[in-house]
Amino acid sequence: MDSVNLLNEYVPDGSGGWLCANNCPWTPTSRSVSATNLDRLAVRIYFDHTWVTGLMPLGPGSWSDDTVMRLEPAVGA
Repeated sequence: MDSVNLLNEYVPDGSGGWLCANNCPWTPTSRSVSATNLDRLAVRIYFDHTWVTGLMPLGPGSWSDDTVMRLEPAVGA
């Protein structure tokens, strides 16, 4: 996902909300609905995990996962 051009990147604001990290220039009304050049939506999740039960012989760790999806044009667009 590193090669994806990030337009709207949100980060935690420290109080349970979210802040846009790069001024959020992409709006839904400006998205590409051309069948040959559809926009994509990417989501990356980071989280820290500490094992509570101790049953797994693993220490605490940071995890992440991501996905990229193509935004399909709406009917009549």
